[in-house]
Amino acid sequence: MSRQGGGSAIGVGVSDTIPGPYKDALGRPLLSNSKIDPTVFIDDDNQAYMYWGNPGLDYVRLNKDMISYSGGINAVSVSNTNFQALLPRKHPLRHQPVRHRARTYRGIVMDTQDAPFTNHPAIITYKGGDYFFYHNGALPGGSGYQRSIAVEKFGYGPNSAIPNMRITAAGAPQIGALDPYFRVEAGTIAFSSGLMTVKGVDFGAARPASVNLRVAGGENRAKVELRLGARRGR
Repeated sequence: MSRQGGGSAIGVGVSDTIPGPYKDALGRPLLSNSKIDPTVFIDDDNQAYMYWGNPGLDYVRLNKDMISYSGGINAVSVSNTNFQALLPRKHPLRHQPVRHRARTYRGIVMDTQDAPFTNHPAIITYKGGDYFFYHNGALPGGSGYQRSIAVEKFGYGPNSAIPNMRITAAGAPQIGALDPYFRVEAGTIAFSSGLMTVKGVDFGAARPASVNLRVAGGENRAKVELRLGARRGR
């Protein structure tokens, strides 16, 4: 967050639910050394750590209340500028600078490839697959600070190495059928003018008779047309 009077700081927000609302737990920054992009990691022994960047990589040992820490700030040696601490859990001994484990630089996971100067990545395992989330500036008007979310599916290499990944326009493949009889949220979709298609939909044995949409137009003349099978279909 931005501090009054300039600079950056890391605060703590608390809520009973993930959507919020959130409240300031401390009434002050937890850390105010102009560092940003914190990541909290809970180790196998249930000890929590918080990492952050800009431009280096530091961490502290969090207390059980998760809003305070013990000891000093620990610096991690990194080979390049770091803004966000990526801590994949799948292979902790190889990929995570937890506690005082030895760290070995293994190379670049994703080059900039004419994308924004950062990518703020995250790795998850979902339904047996491993996915790399990141941001780029691929949408119209995109730039270093006008970012859009993207995802690639990948596989770990020999000795659990994370491969070097390329930015693609296709992204990760679809892994399941879309159920059209449940509400599908797309409230944050942007730049939705022109033709948009939906694939991989499982209508089942019955043929649907209607479609319900909840939309908002940015212009008075905005409208939605639903076509079957083709751009000029029925």
